[in-house]
Amino acid sequence: MNNANPFTGTWALAEWSVTHTPSGYVHYPFNGNADGHLIYTDNGWVSATLMEKDRKHVPQDRHRLVAARMLLNPPKDAPKQDLDIDAQQQKDIDDLMERFCLASMGYITYCGPFEVNNDEVQHHIKNSLVPQWVGTTLARKFDISDNRLTLSTNEGEFSDKLVWQRIA
Repeated sequence: MNNANPFTGTWALAEWSVTHTPSGYVHYPFNGNADGHLIYTDNGWVSATLMEKDRKHVPQDRHRLVAARMLLNPPKDAPKQDLDIDAQQQKDIDDLMERFCLASMGYITYCGPFEVNNDEVQHHIKNSLVPQWVGTTLARKFDISDNRLTLSTNEGEFSDKLVWQRIA
């Protein structure tokens, strides 16, 4: 561990809760079935992953994946094609898209440089599964004690708290 920066290292998710502040109701994202890792490097970068455990597997048939992506988002320079898709092929594509949608809704990831200012750590997002986070800063209040890192933020009526355990 880099003693100059207490963040440096690998952290495993121990708890994630979201509180609806007005009512005090506490919710556990992914039905409390979450896993994740947070990695802070000694050169000032952070990589975060959170996921719902036991997500349904998604097909790995590359041909079907490319076909579905071409239907959803054809390249701008691709010639216009009328694809002759029968009902079964359309059902397969719809199933594929649903599975990928559910898989991605159960996964959060981002990375970028970070900095610490007083009692706040700021993650400057360079890459993210959530497109609108790219180029933004996620600011979190923090507390580090006994190899545990607690990050919290308030957004509107909700308060997120993530507790991480140092593993390396």
